[in-house]
Amino acid sequence: MRLLTQTEVDRLNVLSANGVDFALLEPTATGLGKNIMDAVEDVRAFLATHGIHDYSTQAKGPTAKKHRVTYVLTEPNVFARADATLYRPETKDGDPRLWFSRFNRHALPSDIVAISAYRGEIFLFNLTRVDLVALERQGGAFDDFLAPFFVQRVSVVDELRGALEVIARRGFIRSEGSADTTVGMLLERELGIKPNPSRAPDYKGIEIKASRAKRTNRHNLFARVPDWKLSYLKSSQQMLDQFGYIRDGRRQLYCTVSAGTANPQGLYLDYDSTTDIVWEASTRPELPRVLAWAAHGLEESLREKHAETFWVSAESRRDGDAEEFHFTSVEHTSNPIVEQLVPLIRTKHVTLDHLNREKNGRAAERGPLFKLRHGGLSLLFPPSKVYTLL
Repeated sequence: MRLLTQTEVDRLNVLSANGVDFALLEPTATGLGKNIMDAVEDVRAFLATHGIHDYSTQAKGPTAKKHRVTYVLTEPNVFARADATLYRPETKDGDPRLWFSRFNRHALPSDIVAISAYRGEIFLFNLTRVDLVALERQGGAFDDFLAPFFVQRVSVVDELRGALEVIARRGFIRSEGSADTTVGMLLERELGIKPNPSRAPDYKGIEIKASRAKRTNRHNLFARVPDWKLSYLKSSQQMLDQFGYIRDGRRQLYCTVSAGTANPQGLYLDYDSTTDIVWEASTRPELPRVLAWAAHGLEESLREKHAETFWVSAESRRDGDAEEFHFTSVEHTSNPIVEQLVPLIRTKHVTLDHLNREKNGRAAERGPLFKLRHGGLSLLFPPSKVYTLL
């Protein structure tokens, strides 16, 4: 999928700000001409998650076709009927397909279309052609569609904001230790969130990330182990053996890997558009490709981890051997534009960190971690909201 324009991102933010979940689709000239489109991984996952359709259980052939009521928003602020057909053909390995009736009346090739769902029905929004910002101001049919999503979303957001404001009013709070993770651990403690190994969002579906206000560290996005079946190396131990180095008496591999340029270990990221795989590659002739991640798996991790996130900022100061924090503001993002992830990897905005070290004679990898360049939230999320906690 191509990168979204700023206008398209602004329109997408109308859905995001109101708590509407979505997937994105870019119709092609061939697809519009033949009245057929590939149901890409993100769309399939969205339809299954929202109980619309599960391609993984669908048989091949015309007798197994499914139909779903669908509406497309048009510029006069009305929803036109455009029912969906979802199927897997007998040919081409049964690749999932979909089509919306009369869709070529509402979209041109390379338009960006958001797919949403409500009460078992599909809703389409052409972000390239339809000005959602203006239609939201008008009220009417589009505003009626947004209303139930907004009411549900606001309650949890306001609850968490209120809890953070209570913590902020306490001023500086003493922490234990001064590691990079100390500020996040302190905030979780103050919110009553117990430490646990779960990768699910922290607070009723909202992920919480805390950082020191004056730091310019990259944003932690998510951890994702490689797809070992696709990878040339088959374990973190093999990775440590091949690319690790001895420091402080033990083997370890702590490094950042980005696209295009090899790091001191000879590692770099490379995207194969033919197979839709993000590779960790190597400059070694005998090991040109090392680890693999299916792009849709990375997008899934981003979607699950950051469907809604509070990026909390804290002022810090020293008090003897301890560090104290005053939580002062929140940047609130939601509905990541997962289709932007691979382009941002290719442009070095998203990088990978290995945190692999030898422990008790074996490799212990805390990651790998995918991180976003500091200040890059606007590249991966619709426009955020900033709340002061003071």
